[in-house]
Amino acid sequence: MTTWFIKTEALYLIPIQAFLIVIFLVTEFVDIFIILDRVVPDGMILTSYSGIEVFVTIFLPICYSIFQDEKPKAIIYDTELEMILSNKESFEIFLDHCRRSFCAEGVLFYKDLEKYKHCQSNTRRRDMALHIVQCYLIQGSPQELNIGNIESLREEILFVIHTNNYAVQMLPDKLFDGVKSVTLSNLIDSYERLKRQNPKIKKLSNDWKEQQVLSSYSARPQSPVTEGPPLINQL
Repeated sequence: MTTWFIKTEALYLIPIQAFLIVIFLVTEFVDIFIILDRVVPDGMILTSYSGIEVFVTIFLPICYSIFQDEKPKAIIYDTELEMILSNKESFEIFLDHCRRSFCAEGVLFYKDLEKYKHCQSNTRRRDMALHIVQCYLIQGSPQELNIGNIESLREEILFVIHTNNYAVQMLPDKLFDGVKSVTLSNLIDSYERLKRQNPKIKKLSNDWKEQQVLSSYSARPQSPVTEGPPLINQL
């Protein structure tokens, strides 16, 4: 997009350069303009072009940037499964599917993890972290996650929780990343079965994949635009 704007700005300047060149030549060879040169020197043409060039190449890009910043940004998800879990409707569909398959704990963990990340106070985030540990990381708990090294993960997380200085900083967003990675991996089989059975989930999946292709295409580096010296400077 930036390259496109640069090309557009260069195209804007070409007719302006041609117009000012014509005016400059007219003022040099028409008698009336030679007289007027004492009042309005032809050097004003160069000054006018400089002002126009500053407007087109500096002021307009600033306007583009402000406009782009004010546009709502699309939420980017790392994986297709996270996109499904972050959509309210597809989340409920997937949760119902997992409950019927007796593996709803992973979906519920993801929901609580998002609540944890959105906690704005230190104490609320700490309480939510302890709630997640008690519900999902203790052996024998009703929502125990199917993780092989659950004890070591739990101890590492509890160590961070109990040693964190809550007066200074909040618990990190990435505290449960290790648990999240394994949990999402365990949910993939259930998600693939649901995708084959549910047309709505299948459509969301296809839309997400198309969006990923478009995003990767727009992110490709483009060759820089090289411009020669402005024609007006050659006068």
